[in-house]
Amino acid sequence: MRNVGEASAGSEKTGTPADARPSVGVLFDVDGTLYHQRMLQAIMALRLILALLVHPVRTVREVRVLAAFRHAQEWLRDHQVAGELEPDAQVIRTAEVTGKPHQAVRATVARWMQEAPQRLLPLCARRGMIRRIRRWHRLGIPMGVYSDYRAEAKLRSLGVESLLRPVVCSTDPDVRAFKPDPRGYQAAAARMGLRPKDMIYVGDREAVDAVGANRAGMLAAIIGLRGMGRRRNRDVLSLKRLDAHILGAAENPESPACWVCGSLLTLPWRPSTLRHPVGPTSWRVTDSMYGQTAALRKCSRCSFVFADPLPSPDLVDCYRNMDDEEYQGSAGPRCVQMRSIIQTALRQHPQAQTLLDVGAGTGLLLLEAQAAGLHAEGVEPSRWCVETAAKTNGVELRCGTLQEYSDRLGHYDLVMLVDVIEHVSDPVGLLRQAADRLAPGGRLVIVTPDIASALARLMGRRWWHHRVAHVGYFSLATMAWALDQGGLSEVAHASAGWRFPVPYVCKRLVRYLPSPPFNWVLNRLGASRFMAQRQVTLNLHDSFLFIAKRKDDA
Repeated sequence: MRNVGEASAGSEKTGTPADARPSVGVLFDVDGTLYHQRMLQAIMALRLILALLVHPVRTVREVRVLAAFRHAQEWLRDHQVAGELEPDAQVIRTAEVTGKPHQAVRATVARWMQEAPQRLLPLCARRGMIRRIRRWHRLGIPMGVYSDYRAEAKLRSLGVESLLRPVVCSTDPDVRAFKPDPRGYQAAAARMGLRPKDMIYVGDREAVDAVGANRAGMLAAIIGLRGMGRRRNRDVLSLKRLDAHILGAAENPESPACWVCGSLLTLPWRPSTLRHPVGPTSWRVTDSMYGQTAALRKCSRCSFVFADPLPSPDLVDCYRNMDDEEYQGSAGPRCVQMRSIIQTALRQHPQAQTLLDVGAGTGLLLLEAQAAGLHAEGVEPSRWCVETAAKTNGVELRCGTLQEYSDRLGHYDLVMLVDVIEHVSDPVGLLRQAADRLAPGGRLVIVTPDIASALARLMGRRWWHHRVAHVGYFSLATMAWALDQGGLSEVAHASAGWRFPVPYVCKRLVRYLPSPPFNWVLNRLGASRFMAQRQVTLNLHDSFLFIAKRKDDA
């Protein structure tokens, strides 16, 4: 690991300012979501059988029309041109298939799919969902409806018409497309005055309702999913998790937006584990108080994990005043690690001639870059690191942040963010600033812990990357999301390894081995002269290296 050198303070976040802060909203499907559709279909099937006994010929014809009407919707769903769906398209298609007049089709559909079922809806209602709607309405949660069919009469029968506004249909003039086309979801969000990223769509079909919601930028909650986890689609929630979001929005309307995607759909993930006051040593790279973090929240939309509140209101100031003698004492093996990162970057960009290191620490990466023939520069906010780089390593660094030097820096073939992005409170802003410093064809190199790694999940809060100084945690998926928000696209990624002196590793392993005999062995091993000069390479597959380029770079 390396000293952090870039931490944003006072920069613009991805979220919305407090004076224009949107709410979290819920959008509902109707058929199969607000009532038990199979129960209703069973009752209607029984009524058709009775009708068949009384009027067999007419009923057979009507059943053919009803079946064709259902099939017409799926056919239109597969063959529709977005924005061109005619209000009577389903009727017209049914008439073409059955050879019946349009008026006859409308009369049959009205009788068997609208008038008769409507009287049965109170009997078939999903009472738990209706209670949720009433409870959420009392909490002030904005709610609406988006359905492929006109839903006003059904909502009236279910007794929730006044609680759900607006009611959007696939045949509305500003939609004219069946689900899973995103137009209807987006139209409903616009009418509710909300951003799609702050809305959850509640439906019963993952392949239609959830897919359309995700295309529109919404999360989806699907009836039938159990537990707090997601299933095939990471943007699909269970109703239990939906309840947690709504309760969280009601209890804390000022809950923070995600730093990566800007969504308000964030939930408390882990409480604070800080056992001691945060001090100057907490920000050192070599701080070994593993497992201690501020309270963490997780975004349900992009899965980014971030600290809330921050362990210090001014992160940059903490790093300006930081020193870390032990870090410089392990310069030898760390240079080997930096050399490996440089080699990986040059394999992706062999023509590179210039390099900018953001969060340069004591200049170890710059030393390896210069040895590789690159013209290298660096910025670092820690005054101690800048002085040590000059006195000990012979490297001149700019003392400050990338944002502070943005108008005094040129453009570079390689921009490095090695163990930096997890320390900042505006990661997307940092990525944009780094992208602005890339020359045509340039590459951005990012190294950061992977919170979705097997080791991170296995160790939980005892994971060694859970530290006070780490305020943002990425996975491969969230890093790809952040790159996209920052105007970048992925070129390659791989797991990142580290190289440490053996005493350094032994000292930290003591914290994870509760057995006194093992601790005695590790302490003696770390103190031996023979091992003092030995180094060990660790690749535990819980950190990754991302290489990215600008989206507009051909």
